[in-house]
Amino acid sequence: MDLTKEQEGRHRKPLWFIEDAPWRAFQDREHTHGFAAFDVDPGDAREGRTRMRVTYYTFDGPHGELTPVDSVTLERPRGDAHR
Repeated sequence: MDLTKEQEGRHRKPLWFIEDAPWRAFQDREHTHGFAAFDVDPGDAREGRTRMRVTYYTFDGPHGELTPVDSVTLERPRGDAHR
């Protein structure tokens, strides 16, 4: 598809693509509302690792108490690490 020729006035025509996304159909009926919190540990050049912990919380009870449901830690090497 040549995008340079697809113009509508001064703007390009929008492109619509359809892709399979089975994950989007998942519903957690027990924890219907929540949010993710991110804790970042930039580390230092000696250690050479940066970490980000993501924790998903839900609201429980009549007063909306926060309950952690799941967490994951993402880790990668720092760009300025001494190797």
